[in-house]
Amino acid sequence: MTRPTLDVQLANMRPWLARRAENFLPREEVADAVQDAMVAVWQASARVRPGNDPWPLLTVAGRAQLGRYAQTFYAKRVVDRLDDQREADLPPSELVPSTGDAEAAFSPRLAAALAALPERQREILLETVGEGRTNLAAASLLGVSEARVRQSVARSLEILRAELSDQVSGAV
Repeated sequence: MTRPTLDVQLANMRPWLARRAENFLPREEVADAVQDAMVAVWQASARVRPGNDPWPLLTVAGRAQLGRYAQTFYAKRVVDRLDDQREADLPPSELVPSTGDAEAAFSPRLAAALAALPERQREILLETVGEGRTNLAAASLLGVSEARVRQSVARSLEILRAELSDQVSGAV
């Protein structure tokens, strides 16, 4: 039995990747994910040694790229959902500092809610949400782990939501 050539295996790779992508991506994203994965497979095909079966190397490259595509896709959806939720939780005047100065003076309600946070949590939250830094960048800047930043931001947002909802309930 002869082995299929690299060209045949590359041709077989596209439907194989499409079946894999359909398992964890929305249908409208499958074609783009497969295209990205095929580029990675094509690049990996240059590393196939003559006489070796290329399929194992090609499948690893393709699956890895599908994973990266899915991770990016879902991370963006989570960020979009958090942005939507944040905008729904606070009126637009609360999302933007009340003045345009470098001190970023927040509205009184938000400033009071931020003051309720422990100092370290407030610092982490302002570095990530306020300054727009990634968790990794904030972690390296503050000398803590990325997991600590993620955890602290989540807890801080819970406290802020509770604090702001209490203020709104008390004002009504």
